[in-house]
Amino acid sequence: PFPPDSRQGRPVISSCVRARGKPLHLLGNSLATHNLMVPRTLMFAVLLVMHSHRAEAQLIAPTTVVTTSFTDSQNIIDLWMDTDNDDFYFSTWTKIKKRSGGTTTVLTGGNAGCRDGALTHAEFRYAYGIDVRKTATLFDLYAADITSHNVRYVDITNNQVTTILGSCSSTITSGWRDGAGAQALIKSPKDAERYR
Repeated sequence: PFPPDSRQGRPVISSCVRARGKPLHLLGNSLATHNLMVPRTLMFAVLLVMHSHRAEAQLIAPTTVVTTSFTDSQNIIDLWMDTDNDDFYFSTWTKIKKRSGGTTTVLTGGNAGCRDGALTHAEFRYAYGIDVRKTATLFDLYAADITSHNVRYVDITNNQVTTILGSCSSTITSGWRDGAGAQALIKSPKDAERYR
């Protein structure tokens, strides 16, 4: 159903389609991670390609392919695109950043660690997977910290980072245990997705 990637000469294929905004990992070029993001209609698709320090977005329509790209000084781990205004949100080890209009800003994170609190003071060890939610009144995201073994809630609107699953402390704790919030234990989460 999707047009081919003009550079690779092969179709972009996924076995399933999820809600707009969440990347779908695809099989493809072994040198890059391919994600397909599904807009509100399936009239076109956005193919996101991540290299170690470089991210590229291709808008693939039936008659044209438009490519934009940007680089970052740190490895780009996960990437999310706001298809309404072409803003990018991405994780780079200990930071979560936003790319808008050619400018990159740090939303939260800094030094390696695990600390909740205000966006400017929060710390991540390895923010591996992110999921962003933007509405008229809310702007937040979820981050899976693969090294701290937890899932963090980043409330951009209210300037707060909170651990919602697993523990967050100077001591790294992991395992398999059911429970509410900090009572639960998980191990090496690679992604977090809010059920929409």
